[in-house]
Amino acid sequence: MYSTISDYEPANAEWVLGHNKSPYWTKKEEIRREKYIKCMKALTFLDFSGLVTSTKNIESKLEQKDKEIHNLTHEVYLLDEALEEIKEYLKIQNDFKSNKNKKTTR
Repeated sequence: MYSTISDYEPANAEWVLGHNKSPYWTKKEEIRREKYIKCMKALTFLDFSGLVTSTKNIESKLEQKDKEIHNLTHEVYLLDEALEEIKEYLKIQNDFKSNKNKKTTR
């Protein structure tokens, strides 16, 4: 717990943990409230509403990535088709040139 709290409030981690008997950790009520609120997020291990929001956000990003992957896969497919057409065209051109050369050498 100390390390989690000290990430948010390093100077006040002892106080947040309840080690407030020491004169070093005596704080006014207003300051204690501010510090507690600042550390509360780290102290709350199951924030259900935050978890739901975070999950929806992640799911939305995953759906967007799935769409991007689908679009990129389709683009690759189209490029492969175009490449095959170019290869076929070049093969026809080479066949035509070789037949033409055979006729002229006879």
